[in-house]
Amino acid sequence: MTHKRILIGQREYAIHADQYTSVLQNVQSAMESATTARLALLDKEERPVTVYFNGRVAEVVVVDDDGLDRESRPSEIS
Repeated sequence: MTHKRILIGQREYAIHADQYTSVLQNVQSAMESATTARLALLDKEERPVTVYFNGRVAEVVVVDDDGLDRESRPSEIS
């Protein structure tokens, strides 16, 4: 199953397809209002986890729209 990736700080999680829009909206809202958001994500083993995202202190959040099932990018090692 293909999931989108989200990098928060140094941690990488997957976003289940059903939660994608909700997670993006919650992250954006938390960063704009400097609040905390509760995110339903998946860990490296694709187990469901809840991440409490502090939008007040987050500098950058990266969402990889290509997902997890992809070839390595030129700057990445397989």
